[in-house]
Amino acid sequence: MKRKFFPICFIIVISAFVQPAAQAPGTFMYQGRLTDIAGVPVTDSQTVVFTIYPDSVEGFPLWAEILTVVPDVAGVFTVELGTKTPITSAVFNGQKRYLGLKVGLDPEMKPRQLLSSGPYSFNTGEVGDNSITSDKIAPGAVTHSDLAANAVYSDNVLNGSLTDLDLLNESGLAFKVSLPTATFRSLPADTSALDSLTITVPAAGFILVWAHTNVAVDHINGTTDEIYFQVAPYRDSILANNNGFAMVVLPAELPSQTTGWYIQSLDFHRPFSVTSSGTYKYFFNASVRTGSGNNDCFYNLQLTAMYFSTYYGNTPIPSPGEPGPDDNLNQEKTEDKN
Repeated sequence: MKRKFFPICFIIVISAFVQPAAQAPGTFMYQGRLTDIAGVPVTDSQTVVFTIYPDSVEGFPLWAEILTVVPDVAGVFTVELGTKTPITSAVFNGQKRYLGLKVGLDPEMKPRQLLSSGPYSFNTGEVGDNSITSDKIAPGAVTHSDLAANAVYSDNVLNGSLTDLDLLNESGLAFKVSLPTATFRSLPADTSALDSLTITVPAAGFILVWAHTNVAVDHINGTTDEIYFQVAPYRDSILANNNGFAMVVLPAELPSQTTGWYIQSLDFHRPFSVTSSGTYKYFFNASVRTGSGNNDCFYNLQLTAMYFSTYYGNTPIPSPGEPGPDDNLNQEKTEDKN
């Protein structure tokens, strides 16, 4: 039996297709009236295929759904389209769309109906001024790629609101004055860590460690003094390389200092690569190899570490080298006694 379809009204909530699914469903309400060819209302339930097209007569279907409609005594029915097959934002993307209906075994009715938006839905594609507050933004949702160049100025940043954890891949500095001026500390008779410095970095990158100190050697004529110093990620070791390395050597023929020491100032540094964020510790190690003096000491020790996110050099950063047999083979990321 041929049927006629009379659209009474159709309400399209366009906001359902431009806002997140958690805020509005991908559906819209549709109402129409069914009659037979003579205009008599069809009141029994009918199977209807609803299809959305990009064109009034041609075009490949963008969406389709089969629903059972139950008309009232006047043939009027109301359905919610998209309940079985959700309507995605790609269907309603701002272009004209047309609805086709096929009732039972009848061919699809002609002409297809132009779908239009409700008056208030015209503004759903716009975001009003000051309408998005900070609690509407998920943590980490806004990245540097979302910000236009020069979009954020110092006036837009609340004083004190940024911490070191907010400054990803920015240079960072750690500094330590271990021995102030004229504060002396004896050198050990063996190899040991004299002090250490920690630095916390936000990501993988490179750490440059500096050491400065003054060494006072109690030299005795006839004996060579040889003292090694090194900054390293391992404690109590002088690694077998020249990286971050300094030494003091006094030849045997030098006369003894009966009223003081031989003084030498040392500055040395070394770069290290790190593979992840975290807190890293670097040691100031010393080793007295030869020398008969019993009052060797150092003072004015200062340690500095700086983090860099990128390496621009042409020469590879050397590996730390092999630690001694009593050393921890993995660099520690936690504090210890030094």
